[in-house]
Amino acid sequence: MGHASVVVDQYLIIIGGMTPDYRLPNLNLIVFDMEKETCTQVEVSGRGRGPLCFHSACYWKDNQIIAYGGQYGIAQKLSDVGIITLSFTEGIIF
Repeated sequence: MGHASVVVDQYLIIIGGMTPDYRLPNLNLIVFDMEKETCTQVEVSGRGRGPLCFHSACYWKDNQIIAYGGQYGIAQKLSDVGIITLSFTEGIIF
């Protein structure tokens, strides 16, 4: 619940969201390869902005995803911007 997703080439990238019991894991990225029909949870490196839910995301350029806003926990609303850089050989950097 509260995740965002973007399509990059043959990959559907699901970003953030809460667990069914309303917990916020650290930045959660799941990559679904639509050609191979496989799903992988990806480790994120870099400074990052922490857990995300109820945010917006879009693919930008040069394998970058822009994530905006959302909220942290129940009441803390965010209005910041983060850039997620995708490297399919080195993992994902945020």
